[in-house]
Amino acid sequence: MANYASLRGPVGLNRVYVKADGPLSRDSFLSGLKAGRTFATNGPLVGVSVGRAGPGDSLELAAGSVLRYRAWLRSNVPVTRLEVIWNGAIAARHDLDGASADVTGEITAKGSGWMLVRAYREEGDQDVLDIHPYATTSPIYVTVDGRPRRSRAAATWALQWLDRIDKATVGNPDYRTPDEREAVFRDVARARTFYESCSAGGER
Repeated sequence: MANYASLRGPVGLNRVYVKADGPLSRDSFLSGLKAGRTFATNGPLVGVSVGRAGPGDSLELAAGSVLRYRAWLRSNVPVTRLEVIWNGAIAARHDLDGASADVTGEITAKGSGWMLVRAYREEGDQDVLDIHPYATTSPIYVTVDGRPRRSRAAATWALQWLDRIDKATVGNPDYRTPDEREAVFRDVARARTFYESCSAGGER
């Protein structure tokens, strides 16, 4: 749990699962987390693959390529929807009726982007600590014709978030040393440079 202070429940209310390659160790866990081989959930287990690619992986394709996906769900409570998300929009929807499902489908990659799978049920369930069952994978990243996707809207959001981090860092008295605080400022500056470049060259 990376941000327990803002959650309204006990440890384990929401959690992230990591696929660690090889024997489980601190290093394999952190490598899997950094690579994005993860899904987040308050109960249901969910996964997606495109060929051999899974969450955190990257695909290099030609324009118009078809992404044939397989997605699965295993849940302790019934779930009614499984959706494939492409660049933030619903690209495919599967209606479910139960706590287990295996689905297949395809979407066309007209340009670069990312896809993930999410599953949920709008009705609450008392067996889920967070009430409404929900799970989402991390994305599979797709580069079409060698042109990575850059979203101006996403970059603008990230820059606004960095402004908040800057302000919080200035006002936080809990750093152990000035060097520790300066390290945060350097990280923020490095991130700001990256997102400014994305905003300048991004799509709306």
